[in-house]
Formats: sequence, C-alpha cells, structure tokens
Amino acid sequence: KAKDKNPNQVLVLISQQSFDREVVANQQNAAAILDAHGVKYKTLDGADPVNKARRNELFEISGIRAKYPHFFFEDGDKTTFWGGWSKFQIANENKELADEFGGTPPVSKSVPEMPAP
Repeated sequence: KAKDKNPNQVLVLISQQSFDREVVANQQNAAAILDAHGVKYKTLDGADPVNKARRNELFEISGIRAKYPHFFFEDGDKTTFWGGWSKFQIANENKELADEFGGTPPVSKSVPEMPAP
C-alpha cells in the first residue's frame, strides 16, 4: 500500500466573524488554492465560542494571536504550526504547496505558442 505523500491532516484556523476585508479575502483565497491543489483540509472557526479553547491552544502553538488564516498540521494528538498567510502565499507562488501539503499541483492552462512563420 502506497503511503500518502503527507499523512498529516491540514487544519486552517479562520475567523468567520472578521470584518477585515483583507482577512476575508485571504481566507477565501486560501480555500480556493487548497481546493485547486486537491489538498484535504479542515477549518476551525476561531470566532465561534464553541472553539475558544482549541483556538487558544492553536494561538499558543503558533505564538500569534488574532491573525487569520493560520495553517497547522495535525497528526493524531500532535499539532504543529506550519505558517500564516504570507508563508502560504510565498509557497503558492513558488509552486511548493503540493509538496508542503500533500496535494497535486494544478495544471496550468497555458496558451500554446504559435510556430514561427
């Protein structure tokens, strides 16, 4: 049986209550990019009072509070912080997300070159 490229579960800490347009856009972009790469992930809404204890654990793990989105790996009962939005953007621009998160790079739709006359 082939082992998964990345056996860890990706957890994205978000805030559904954010009124900051940039945060909302970053969260939406992160989801779209992860989906395009076929990355399996789950989200945790840090603004939901039900998730307060887990959110605070995640803030402690990352050392960063109230910045969204955050990206973590969960492996059983162990959670490690991968990075925030800036690191995610850089990894995406450098085409490293599939390696980092265990997905597959999306197929780029390039226009075929015209042959020289």
